[in-house]
Amino acid sequence: MHRLTFSRTVPRELVHRASVAEVFVTSLVERGGQIAVGVQLPRSHAFYRDSVTGHHDPVAFVEAGRQACLAVAHQCFRVPPEARFVLRRFELRVHDPDGLAVTGAPCDAILHCQVVRRFTHDEQLCGLHLRHRFEIDGSHVLTADFAFSWVLEHEWAAVRGTIEPLRTSPPPARCAAAVVGRSCARNVVIGPPHIDGVFARAAVVVDTGHPTLFDHPVDHTPGMVLVEAVRQLATACAAVSANLGFGLVTALRCRFSDFTELGAEAICHCQLGAVQTVGDAREVDAWCWIDQSGSAVADAQLRMRFPVTADAEQTDFAARTC
Repeated sequence: MHRLTFSRTVPRELVHRASVAEVFVTSLVERGGQIAVGVQLPRSHAFYRDSVTGHHDPVAFVEAGRQACLAVAHQCFRVPPEARFVLRRFELRVHDPDGLAVTGAPCDAILHCQVVRRFTHDEQLCGLHLRHRFEIDGSHVLTADFAFSWVLEHEWAAVRGTIEPLRTSPPPARCAAAVVGRSCARNVVIGPPHIDGVFARAAVVVDTGHPTLFDHPVDHTPGMVLVEAVRQLATACAAVSANLGFGLVTALRCRFSDFTELGAEAICHCQLGAVQTVGDAREVDAWCWIDQSGSAVADAQLRMRFPVTADAEQTDFAARTC
């Protein structure tokens, strides 16, 4: 392929998805040392567009960027298709929130991919740090960095060790969808939050039957479940503690320090910062971490942006959380 196209997705196997509907990457071009990836986000999505905002979800761009990392690793660095990937950390920065507005057409974005660093073990390439510069309608809208590694299929057992068999059971109780700005209850990934001032905590709800978050069987809780838990708990805390509604994530940094096992409870914690007025919006930072069995498995920092003009709607939103 010599140019980017948006007429079809890449093969689902290239980005490790089972459902074609969950594939956001449409094409990849490598030429003269430059890598570009085409992605398309739909106007409607059962998970990433299940909110009250009129913008494309920045977390959907995290998923698109994550898929692009897999495609680049396979296509440009000849990583075998059976390799297992581990996301170590990522950072998202939205430069132009208005550029994420949902229009009358799907969102076609070009990812200009930069190889920041290569990781090796015994002189063999085993990981990458990639920086994606997302361009929408000719404008640089956001940037996302990803650091990830991989192991071959026969090495995975040594990495994971002995895993307890998963007992099939219904997911624990979820908090009300409105508390986290959702419409569909199944898209809620935290239990009822305990909020004390600017501090909050909630259990992570793991629904292994969720068609997006668990697109295919895995032996641990996917990182995107933890990312969503962080965002949802920060949203609930902002609503109760600061009377804010459903904000747009404009910055998000997440680090995964260990696997989150499916068979043990994980708890998400959040500390909310002070609300700042920036132009025609209010912004708030949140620091979050997730622990399991007494050990930290992930930590994150995010910034959310709330339009000042949405006061009435935000007040109503906060009332629904009580």
